[in-house]
Amino acid sequence: MPKLRTRPALIGALLVIALAGCAPAVEPDAVGTVCSPESTEATTIAVTNDRDDDTVEISRYTVDCRMELLATLTPGDSITLKTYVGHLWAATVDDVVVSEFTGTADPGTWSVG
Repeated sequence: MPKLRTRPALIGALLVIALAGCAPAVEPDAVGTVCSPESTEATTIAVTNDRDDDTVEISRYTVDCRMELLATLTPGDSITLKTYVGHLWAATVDDVVVSEFTGTADPGTWSVG
């Protein structure tokens, strides 16, 4: 019987191909490690963009650890958003977090500067 010769690189490549079909691909930033806690106590946040030159995106971290974009504010703009106590928020400029906020029992005021 002839000897079977294996090539480690070929076996590694076949293993990678086989494993690639085993788990769904998730974009690296699609699901993060920051999550808002479960909450049923409603509140509001008054948000103001106090940055001189930057448009900011206001997002809420969901309970399943995703960022949900809820508003885009140009310099000087304000908005009041509904939220829940303990929910976590982030203001980003060019996908970089520049400010964060946590919903409180009393209506909150968040100045993004």
